[in-house]
Amino acid sequence: FRDHRLEDIVKQLNKFDRNDKKPFEAVAAISEFNQRAYELFLQGVHHLRLGTEDDYLEARGLLTDATTRDPQFALALVTLASTHSVMAVDGYVRPADSWPRSEVNVAHALAIDPDLPDAHAEAASSAFFYRWDRQAADRHWKTAFASRKGEVQSELLGAYALQQWASGHLEAALQTAKASREVDPLS
Repeated sequence: FRDHRLEDIVKQLNKFDRNDKKPFEAVAAISEFNQRAYELFLQGVHHLRLGTEDDYLEARGLLTDATTRDPQFALALVTLASTHSVMAVDGYVRPADSWPRSEVNVAHALAIDPDLPDAHAEAASSAFFYRWDRQAADRHWKTAFASRKGEVQSELLGAYALQQWASGHLEAALQTAKASREVDPLS
């Protein structure tokens, strides 16, 4: 989850004398710091998947803490964006209040990692469900699925299935919904 950060750490370590312990102590502190951010991220994902208003808000708090601890944690930023978008889709908040917050987090995540599939999937959801821009949504989905980094989270595949269904592509929507179940059978 942190390949680019690891490369940066190695570059910094190579600048120091191998007998100097200070840089290794700094790396240990970074690891602990990021480990806590990752734990908060996992807890946030858990609450997001529970699907209640209270759980969405709990997830948002946990993910905000994770991204405060590690502002370069792109996947946590995307998942934080999802807390805003899902609350709008589920009718807990006004779309005009929530979708722009989602878009800010997605833009930040894409600035950090332009190839992150989930960031493009969340951007596609915003384009389709909030801005009603099907072409932009299709472009983002195409980018998400073409990414070298792996598959899209099952919740976001569910959003794609809804987009396909709303666009009249019923068979494709059914296939996407089945694929979502294969990615995460428990969701």
